[in-house]
Amino acid sequence: MNRHLLVAVSDNPRAIHGVRFVSSFFSQDCDLRLTLFAAFPTGPRVWTEEKSYETLMDAEESSRKYEIQFRKALDASKAMLTSGGFDEKRIEVKCVPQSGTRVEDILHEGEKGLYDAVVLGKRGLARLEQLVEQSVTEEVIKRNTTVPIWICRNPDEDRSGVLLCLDGSDPAYRIADHAAFMLALEPHHPVTMLQVRSGRDTSGVEAIFRRGREILSDNGINEDRIDERVLTGGRVAPVVLDMAELGGYAAIAVGRTGTGKGLLGRMFMGSVSRELMLGLKSSALWLCR
Repeated sequence: MNRHLLVAVSDNPRAIHGVRFVSSFFSQDCDLRLTLFAAFPTGPRVWTEEKSYETLMDAEESSRKYEIQFRKALDASKAMLTSGGFDEKRIEVKCVPQSGTRVEDILHEGEKGLYDAVVLGKRGLARLEQLVEQSVTEEVIKRNTTVPIWICRNPDEDRSGVLLCLDGSDPAYRIADHAAFMLALEPHHPVTMLQVRSGRDTSGVEAIFRRGREILSDNGINEDRIDERVLTGGRVAPVVLDMAELGGYAAIAVGRTGTGKGLLGRMFMGSVSRELMLGLKSSALWLCR
């Protein structure tokens, strides 16, 4: 087993929420590999008719300043991990010039490098949300990012466990498989399978949980680490968020094929997962198509 995460780092060393989540969630003596990734702006765009020695020098100087800024944030992120006990040899740092939008570069790297998940902090989340309203190329929209995304907002290091939302869909079983793979060597994190029903009808619940247990077991999650809950609510997301707070879960795992508007919706977000994302407090959100 060789788990590999791409952790996106912004230019603000004080806003490395993704790094903080990874540092507190995983045991330091595990096999986890980390790539800390930053895509820095290359300075103001210089149009052909505006090019001169001075404008090109200004652009290069601006780019150098951005790179220095981002490398400082990467160094701070690596220092946080190593001081917490992570093996420096398992941490790679990548700082590259931005080629598209920063989020496009992060997702492209996530797909190209075949990472097990892309970890975004609060600032990365804000930039991702901005893309919902932006016009982007059809090529990016059609790409249908398949790499799991972790969104980390104000992680609490005292939390543990994963709340696994199952509804019988293929994306839900895929996120179950992903969560089980990531948790197999983390025995201190239990898994609670959750179903939210709109009424008292519980038909199909047993079969869904049985399939969930099979997936978890196949990935090495022992039976004593697995729990299950069925809750009733008119809207799914508020019930899940309340459960996450009540149980002090470190992460909520949900699979959802996107049906919302904009790039974010078309890539991997449905209405429930989007509502979960916006309502997050201290739990991370793990998403998978």
